[in-house]
Amino acid sequence: MNIRATVLAVFLIAPLAGCGDSGPTAIEIPIESLEITSGCTVMIEGSECTVRVIAMTPEGQSIINPVLRWTSSSSVVSIRNDRGLIAANAPGQATVTVSNSTGTVSDNTRVTVLPNTAK
Repeated sequence: MNIRATVLAVFLIAPLAGCGDSGPTAIEIPIESLEITSGCTVMIEGSECTVRVIAMTPEGQSIINPVLRWTSSSSVVSIRNDRGLIAANAPGQATVTVSNSTGTVSDNTRVTVLPNTAK
């Protein structure tokens, strides 16, 4: 079953002569799917890794800089920013989930954090 969802992308639009406000404009872009392409499946405690994701429109076009939400199932792994940077805080396992702004399209990856024996 395909679930159609939207995400807000912000584009800066050049001001037009004679027009009023020239600030950023939000445009809705439908997201058909999210796919984690690099999941940082095994990490060493104290390291960081960026999870890579492809967001696609219903027409099969890749969305550049989609607005995404990141969550972790455990404090073993924490989310550092909205671009998929995660940190391995302690040995153990966690599931990292990425979703669109409405939470209706998502993908996840399991992360195993190994002890840092060099400490």
